Amino acid sequence: MKADLISPDEVVAQWEGIVSLLWPAIRQDPSYNVQSLYHRLVNGTALLFKVSDGANGYWVVSLDSEVNQNGVDELIAWTTAIAGQIDGGPKRRLSVLREAIAVIENVARIAGCSAHRICGRDYSRVFQHYAPYSGAKNGLEVRL
Repeated sequence: MKADLISPDEVVAQWEGIVSLLWPAIRQDPSYNVQSLYHRLVNGTALLFKVSDGANGYWVVSLDSEVNQNGVDELIAWTTAIAGQIDGGPKRRLSVLREAIAVIENVARIAGCSAHRICGRDYSRVFQHYAPYSGAKNGLEVRL
């Protein structure tokens, strides 16, 4: 499994293929705006990972600023979309998702994020090192 960070220039050049693969994930949320996602990916306030080598998909992580309970501004990484296909059965899918999230957590940590959050589908059995996060449907969080 590989999870490669796609540059903003590559997003511009490959946008039609990217959005067609992401569409099944982003259409689930009526508040999701494709044009807004494009602008966030191009200006660097969201990151796009291409997951390959036994999988074919994309993982979108938004970077947002949030004031914590101590009044300190924190950078938070949010998984906002996961789309594509993973070769093999359930054990292989589990392995690929766990490998990919480890890469994403590392990139978020290097970017200065204090937490990574994921919501939407119930991933609690997949990402067992994450704690419940009450701020979103099926929300999970890990402090980095």
